[in-house]
Amino acid sequence: MKNRAVFLDRDGTINRDMHYSADVSRLRVFKNAATAIKKLNDAGYKVIVISNQSGIARRYFKKKDVEKLNKIIIDRLGKRKAKIDAVYFCPHHPDENCSCRKPKSGMILKAKKDFNLDIKNSYMVGDMQSDIDLAKNVGAKSVFVLTGAGIDVKGADYTAKDILYAANWIVKQKNAD
Repeated sequence: MKNRAVFLDRDGTINRDMHYSADVSRLRVFKNAATAIKKLNDAGYKVIVISNQSGIARRYFKKKDVEKLNKIIIDRLGKRKAKIDAVYFCPHHPDENCSCRKPKSGMILKAKKDFNLDIKNSYMVGDMQSDIDLAKNVGAKSVFVLTGAGIDVKGADYTAKDILYAANWIVKQKNAD
């Protein structure tokens, strides 16, 4: 049987947007992120972070800095019993026209293969138009959260105040199946 997943954008969804920074001292994980992720874990979803990190290509920080920051986020969430199954990030500059930068589908297609995912019954949660467009591009459902940088985002299946409201809505959809 295929797994269902909730793909989470990182900056603006799990933690406060850090604006091209991988400085751990600036990291602020949203207080209800662990509760939301644990709720998704308990409902049987794989929870996978999908993040554009063009700051690497722009030379604001190195790939290892992003990996370190991701590990700290995973560890902090883990202390509160919330599990991130995987993190995929695109290190490319928008001008590079890679296949992984959101809203292109490369990261989700890799996760689909790695975790045997049922994308049609999966969700993309994020704070930008590129997150919503990515969901549409792969045939997943989309949730726009109001905690990040996105404004005037169009086409989301649901708009949530934050990650916990998003998780509650997703679990409710599953229970309605």
